[in-house]
Amino acid sequence: MKFLKLFLLTIIGALLTSCNSNERALKKFESRLNAEEYACASVYIYDGDLPSFSFFVNEIKKKNPNLLIKLKESETVEVSGKKVVIADFELVNSSDQVRNYFTNLGYDIVNDTFKDTIYIRQSNEGEKLSFNWGLKSSDENHYCLAELVGKDVNSLNIRNRPTTSSKVIGTLTKGEDLLVENNNDNKKWKHCYMVNDDGKIIEGYIYNKNLNYQTSSFFSLGVFDSMTLTVAIIILVVICVFFAFGSSIFLMISAIPVGGIIIVVGCILGLLYTVYQLLEKILFEMFIINLPY
Repeated sequence: MKFLKLFLLTIIGALLTSCNSNERALKKFESRLNAEEYACASVYIYDGDLPSFSFFVNEIKKKNPNLLIKLKESETVEVSGKKVVIADFELVNSSDQVRNYFTNLGYDIVNDTFKDTIYIRQSNEGEKLSFNWGLKSSDENHYCLAELVGKDVNSLNIRNRPTTSSKVIGTLTKGEDLLVENNNDNKKWKHCYMVNDDGKIIEGYIYNKNLNYQTSSFFSLGVFDSMTLTVAIIILVVICVFFAFGSSIFLMISAIPVGGIIIVVGCILGLLYTVYQLLEKILFEMFIINLPY
């Protein structure tokens, strides 16, 4: 009976905390972004802004691994009848390129801090945050990510015009992702976007050879990442009950002459991994405590 009451209280708490304010969603986004858990961070971003977020991650965040973007304070208000979050951010460990990048986007950087207006967008999954730190486009289907493939090719030049005689303005190296347009008419060249050393977004062209395109989605969520808080709690409770009352099952399996102990050890390790992932999900969603992956 006590266990049932504890379970019900946990579910009620989960339901209450799942009703996140937009400021809380922004705080979660900040925590995931700074932990370099980009797929998890993307769940708080409006789908149409995912190309912009992907561009920022690949061109700024991954190339400045020590950069932290800290949320100082935030407030939800209405601007012209639309719900927005006014937020102050601080750039920690930022380079000249990063500061120039935000300045070129129109932000006024004072003592490594800036103010942003984040619009709340409606989606099939509820309210999402707009993302303003990338390309000024909201057409998700207009872009895709390109990566370099092939054993003998380690890099490809990015040029300012779609000709091999034009100026080289950048390089795509194997292991990196590049944002390209997926609907340009030129079959030999892909129109692409990058950030130069001065922090300016520039357009270029890359030869359409030895490139693989990720057309399904910009970020792929794992099983635990896409799980709701309530489902995570229910599964965790079921596993705990199994551990408490299922010892006889482990004894039966361990009695198998060949491989019984190995199966039991494998099951226990699998359950421990699952419990850890569920705890990470629950603690983050309820208290924004980010356990290491």
